[in-house]
This record gives sequence, structure tokens and C-alpha cells, in this order.
Amino acid sequence: MKSTKNIKIPDNVEKILWVRPDSVGDAVLAASMFSSLKKRFKEAEIHVVCQAHLYDFYAACPHVTQTIGFDQQKLLDSPHYREELATLLGVQNYDLSLNSVYSPTFITDFLHSNNGAQIKIDYKTVVKSSPVNQLEIKHHGDFIKSLGCRVTEELSPLVWIPHHVEMFAEEFFRKNNLKTSTTIVLAAGVQFSPRLYDRYCEALESLCKEEDLTVILVGVERDRPVINNNLRNFTGKVVDLVGKTSILEMAAIIKKSRMLVGADSAAAHIACAVGTPNAIVLGGGHYRRFFPYSSLTYSAVLHLDCFGCDWVCKFDRPYCIQGVAPRTLEEAARGAFELSNKRIYFQESL
Repeated sequence: MKSTKNIKIPDNVEKILWVRPDSVGDAVLAASMFSSLKKRFKEAEIHVVCQAHLYDFYAACPHVTQTIGFDQQKLLDSPHYREELATLLGVQNYDLSLNSVYSPTFITDFLHSNNGAQIKIDYKTVVKSSPVNQLEIKHHGDFIKSLGCRVTEELSPLVWIPHHVEMFAEEFFRKNNLKTSTTIVLAAGVQFSPRLYDRYCEALESLCKEEDLTVILVGVERDRPVINNNLRNFTGKVVDLVGKTSILEMAAIIKKSRMLVGADSAAAHIACAVGTPNAIVLGGGHYRRFFPYSSLTYSAVLHLDCFGCDWVCKFDRPYCIQGVAPRTLEEAARGAFELSNKRIYFQESL
């Protein structure tokens, strides 16, 4: 059972800093807290400090007044850069700093400690204990409720896609003669290398032939090696958008598509946010912390005794990912394609 500690926050808060320096998937999972936060502090400005590549993501939020982006590597490497950023935040005279990150890092702690806010609240300040194996999105719910915010329904992943970005996806589909019913997205990139998997296309080959599907490739340029490995011997139709879209444009493409296939990563969280079925290879590092939480997710799982390792793998390679057979993922992908009632596809052995 979780326990919380009530922190008295003045009702006349005028300016809030939301500290969220983590990655895209984390941002998508945390986004639905803003609505409850704004209802609690109706007159307050909400500023967000985030990594620079997430600037547009937060700028699209109707509840965010200002977004402050930073370069993560510079912050880690340069004392001068850290000093400049702390000064930039300090002159804003924030009344309240909120850090909802459940697993803080040096960067999270630095930004929360050095922003000059009168009141600083992090996750552990208000949530004293919570189940170790609780879903990440449940942690967000615990945090926002502990601030005295009313939450009328369960939190869910969220992306704000502006109209002009929706039109970008519409035009892209038109120019490439694509139809939602026969278009799927492949997102093979990951933030951490243990989750790399190079047999997505092998799993999709038969389905793509049977249904005459086109595969849109998404991701950033650093994903190119794993994407190229996946494309070897693949005979299906492909449209390459790797490195060619913003986060919001990728979200609009995913929303417009029939299904997403890929890793336990940001793109899958985005798919859940925009209502697109998704099939993922779900490993054991954070099993049942980040996925699955949505009825839109269909998971291919090779369950091993070492699940829950926090991606500190004791083997020479992550068998829970690389040992997933294409046939297992194919079953999950077909489940997502057909909206099956079965959502977890367990593989019994290597």
C-alpha cells in the first residue's frame, strides 16, 4: 500500500516549474498530469524544463505557458553551462517546483535543487511508499493526487498534436498513396541497447504479404543500424521516415496508421496515446513497470526467472529480447492487427 504525506501548498501560487528532464516515452506517460495540475492551480503559469528535443512536445500543451529546453550532454559536461541554466531558472522567481520523476538522476536532482523556487516538491516528498512493481503511470497518479489535485479518471498517455501536424500526416499519406487500413509503422529504435531486436521484419513478412501492407520506418538517425539489420531479406513495401520527422510528426503518422510494431519504447507509448494498436517485444528489465498498461498493446514475451533486473543483465546477451522468436512476435502483431482479446503472447522457451 502507498502512503502519502500532505504538504501545505499556498492557494496563491503564481508560477510553477515542472521538472521533467527525462525521455520521450516518460514525457508521454506523464503528460496527463497537466490537466489536473491546472485545475488545482487555475491562475498559475506552468513552465517546463526539459531536454531540447522535447521542446515542441511541451510547447503544444495548452496548459504550459513556457518551455525551457536544455542540452543534456552540456549539462553533464560543463559546470559553466549548469551555472547558466541555474541562473536562467532562478530569475523566473518560481513559487513552486514540482519533480514527479519516480527514479531521479543527477540531472533531475540538479534542476530541482537549483531553480530558486520557494517550495520544492519531489516524488518522495509526498509519496512515502508505493508498490515496487507498480506501473509507472500509477506513480504519476500517486504524485498528482498527493498535491491535492482532483483526478476524476485514470491517467493515460497523452500527446498534443496541433492541427497543422495532423495535416502533415494527411498529406504524407496522400502523396505516398497510403491507406490507414494497409499501413503499419515499424519503430525499431531504443534508448538502451539491451532492448535492440533485429527480427521485426522477419516477424512481419507473412502478414505484410497477405494483407499487402506498407511499412513506414520511424526513428532518429542513430537507429539506422538496427533498422538496416531488420530490413535484410525483407521483401515488403517500405517508406523511410527515419530522421525526417519531429516527435509530433511521428505521432501524427502513428495515429494515421493501422498498427505500430516495435520495441518497448517511446513510439509504443505514443501509439497508446493516439489510439493505435501496437505489438512490442517486451523484455524483463522493467517488466510490468512501463508496459503493458493499455488494451492497445500486444506483447511478445519470453519470460525468464531473471525478470526485474533493471536491465543489468547477468548474461552475455539479453535473452529476454534476443531470444524472442519471430513467430512469437508475429502472433502478437496479428493480434494487434485483428484487435484480438489476447494481449500477451508468451514464448515457453528459447
